[in-house]
Amino acid sequence: FSVLLYPTFSSYLNEKNSSKVVSNYDAESVKLSNAEKEQMLADARAYNQEMLGNIDLIDPFSQTNTEIDERYQDLLNVDGSGMMGYIRIPKIKVELPIYHGTDEGILQIAAGHLKGTSFPVGGDSTHSVISAHRGLPSTKLFTDLDKMEVGDTFTITILNREITYEVDDISIVLPDETDSLQIEDKKDYCTLMTCTPYGINTHRLLVRGHCIGTGEPQHIHV
Repeated sequence: FSVLLYPTFSSYLNEKNSSKVVSNYDAESVKLSNAEKEQMLADARAYNQEMLGNIDLIDPFSQTNTEIDERYQDLLNVDGSGMMGYIRIPKIKVELPIYHGTDEGILQIAAGHLKGTSFPVGGDSTHSVISAHRGLPSTKLFTDLDKMEVGDTFTITILNREITYEVDDISIVLPDETDSLQIEDKKDYCTLMTCTPYGINTHRLLVRGHCIGTGEPQHIHV
């Protein structure tokens, strides 16, 4: 009986921990001055601008180890933990911290930002990619991402800005098919990525949204 209950109990604990981590992030962000937050956002936007035309994407679920340069790691790193913000997906009742990179240690417990894509701070000619596992017995993560439909929304909160994205495209691709993750001129996209089919994981499910608005974080946790 205990074995049968373990996945449910473990998932509950992980969700509670994620909520605590998100609340701590909000608290740390509040401590920063407006000038500090604006500088951090400006630095991230500058990084996004520099990487235009120099995009080299590696499948986040491959076993390839990728080095994370110190500059990348330092940007939007509020408390030194590597957390840059969080994602909220009301449709599937998910709220997850977003960390720098997509190392397996990150993807086991949270969402990871795919290095080589834009930091998720919005703006013209940006396309950020956020990845997470599905089907883990210990936590839900992106397990229900396949329930998302065109027209659904999700939000990305970075410091004192909450960006809302509306899903406009859902596709299934092979791991090395990255054309749909490229930046498009004047577009502000964010794509959520996970493995599919469930338990087989030969392909990637991509749920793309376009920005429909920005505002102050609502601090309403899922």
